[in-house]
Amino acid sequence: VSLLAVMLFVRQMVENVSRATFAVDGQTLEIRAWPYGRRMALSELDLGGARVVDLTREREIGLKWKTNGVNMSGLRGGWWRLRNGQKALVFVTDMTRAVYLPTREGYALVMSVADPDRFLAALEARPGA
Repeated sequence: VSLLAVMLFVRQMVENVSRATFAVDGQTLEIRAWPYGRRMALSELDLGGARVVDLTREREIGLKWKTNGVNMSGLRGGWWRLRNGQKALVFVTDMTRAVYLPTREGYALVMSVADPDRFLAALEARPGA
């Protein structure tokens, strides 16, 4: 594999992760961010443990180790380990205001969204959530 191919791959991954979008459609949360995007049934989320967090102050939820992803100025994305040892899929551009959303699949989602409180309220308002 040439160095150019690797550089293009990394550039594309960083660009996509930095532009991640999150949409709730019916009973599904869709994360659009290649290569980490996915569709999850709302029933896979543990909304009772969800909250808005400041990752610069949270002792347990803070990001510790990147296992597969990006860690660049103003962007953390991909698979990480949290300080509490939990595995997390991360899409963070603002460390001071993110959504921590545990799943029933053995990992948590940590995401920067435009309005974290409104995002959580929208998830909780869905029937069957």
